[in-house]
Amino acid sequence: MVFAFWAALLVVGYSGFARAGTASLITVDNAWFRFLLPTLPAGGYMTLRNPTGHQAVLTAAHSEACGTMMLHKSESESGQEKMVGVKNIVIPAHGSFAFRPGAYHVMCMQPNMKPGQSVSVTLEFEHLAPVSVDFKVYGATGRPRSK
Repeated sequence: MVFAFWAALLVVGYSGFARAGTASLITVDNAWFRFLLPTLPAGGYMTLRNPTGHQAVLTAAHSEACGTMMLHKSESESGQEKMVGVKNIVIPAHGSFAFRPGAYHVMCMQPNMKPGQSVSVTLEFEHLAPVSVDFKVYGATGRPRSK
């Protein structure tokens, strides 16, 4: 029982805050890309869940399937939609953060993927270990192809 207590402290950090290199407790659900053409960016969507008592901060994402990858959000300005880069995304303690079409997303420039595939994406967090996630690749509809 004493060992379990100390092991739990090591996972979240002795002070209660996650430390650099600490295993990430962040989970990812429903990760997918909307792929249109190799000449157009692909939008990546997911839900990040943070079961810890402290906020988590997503700082970057990268994938070998993308020339470059950025954190973005869509905004409406004077009736025009535009995409804006964001420095980081905060996932609240005991909360979640959803990336979805028309809102926050990961932008994959020069995508090297095809509908039906899965591609690996690494998510980088402040003071947490990176998390690797397989993103399903869908076409323009954002849904699996019918067989």
